[in-house]
Amino acid sequence: MFQDKIRCGIVGLGFAGTIHIEKLSLIKGVEITDICDLDRDKIESAKDLILKLSGKKVRTHRSYEELLQSDIDAVFVATPAKTHYEIVKSAIQQRKHVFVEKPLVTSYEHGKEINDLAEKKGVMVQVGHVERFNSAYTFAKQYIKFPGYIRAERLSQFPGRGTDIDVIFDIMIHDIDAIVGFLKDVKIDFVESMGVPVITDKIDIATARIKFSSGSLAELTSSRVSYRKFRKMRIFQPGIYISIDFLERKTEMYRRIKNNGKFEIEAQIKTFEDSDPMRSEIEAFVSSLRNGVKSEIPPSEALKSVLIAEKIRESIFFMQENSIG
Repeated sequence: MFQDKIRCGIVGLGFAGTIHIEKLSLIKGVEITDICDLDRDKIESAKDLILKLSGKKVRTHRSYEELLQSDIDAVFVATPAKTHYEIVKSAIQQRKHVFVEKPLVTSYEHGKEINDLAEKKGVMVQVGHVERFNSAYTFAKQYIKFPGYIRAERLSQFPGRGTDIDVIFDIMIHDIDAIVGFLKDVKIDFVESMGVPVITDKIDIATARIKFSSGSLAELTSSRVSYRKFRKMRIFQPGIYISIDFLERKTEMYRRIKNNGKFEIEAQIKTFEDSDPMRSEIEAFVSSLRNGVKSEIPPSEALKSVLIAEKIRESIFFMQENSIG
């Protein structure tokens, strides 16, 4: 699809946007030509970083509308989640390919609209669900066939960013998507959840219990008010137990095997110190553009996670309303 250099713009120059700059600078045949942010200091810092990494100057903009008028091929959206719908929709309408940080949007209705529009316009969109590219996850995924019970815990220190959304769409969405990635059927029988606002006026800590129609049961806990970081998922299925440590990028497996007519437990532990999930996901997007193939996490896939997150949030609100009554 793209034989020559791919010209990219970046909207949002905070934490994620800066990482996009660093990772894109490592990929041959990609050039950052335009950047945008409402904060002039962030624009200046990003401009200096790009000059340092690539030796090239970039065009700067204070609005995404202005940036989208440039002759770019793709745009990386790293703005607050509440702005994703508006920016991604505008980019697609102008036939700019899009890499958007998670979540795609914060409502299923908006996500469906984005998906339909991208298909209509023939625009490629990839959603930045980074854990799908964590080597500990990709290694474990090949062994996950019929998970009976899934337990995920994701604890983070208060980031001071992402507070335009609740912890479900900010933190828990990572584990929701990881589960979506290895379940063939994500239809839900029921959801039970609880959540509490602690530092912000939105839910900062939440727990959810999800029963899928396939028979899998998942229990998720996420917090952005913890004193430490912890990102672990455990999967139990007949004959095997798998533990994925997303933070340490380590996979542990304990399998039942038969040896000389007797059952034994075989342990396998693998650590992927060189895994760079963010670079891998961006390289995958660039590769999709070059080869004209569907992105690894298109809106149609990300929509599954948005729908589950929406149901969890609705369940929390339902319980709050009933407890007040």
